[in-house]
Amino acid sequence: MCTAITLQSQQMENFFGRTMDFSYWIEPQLYVVPKNYVWTNILNNHRFYNYYSFIGIGQESDGALGFFDGVNEKGFAAAALYFADYAQYAMPMIHLGKKPVASLDFLHYILGRCGSIEELNIILQNLSLIGLPDPITQTVAPLHWLATDRSGQCQ
Repeated sequence: MCTAITLQSQQMENFFGRTMDFSYWIEPQLYVVPKNYVWTNILNNHRFYNYYSFIGIGQESDGALGFFDGVNEKGFAAAALYFADYAQYAMPMIHLGKKPVASLDFLHYILGRCGSIEELNIILQNLSLIGLPDPITQTVAPLHWLATDRSGQCQ
């Protein structure tokens, strides 16, 4: 189980931290992803491009790059958190006209496209998260996410 915390100091400085209590062997690395970077959604090979540059901790496995956490140029930060038995995703072919994004790609998607929690909320209205087995556990990872922005707003 992973945990995360955000807090704001009396000087209005924002802090974001997380643990990664994970029983599988991982080899995380630091990635710097540029603005306008074009990447492919593992769900359907749809191409996306990033509005913002970001740095993130992630891992490449079986040709897919998944992120665990990161922060972008706008001060928007987010983490993917593993929490067994507490995730439900849309079925791969049933996304009711919303843009389907694999749960494993979700962090990359929001770090590259959201500058604030307000923007995240707008994006979430038109997005359908689809669970796919990840290359590390070979299961649909029970993920949830925490995001915060430079104002200290959190979701």
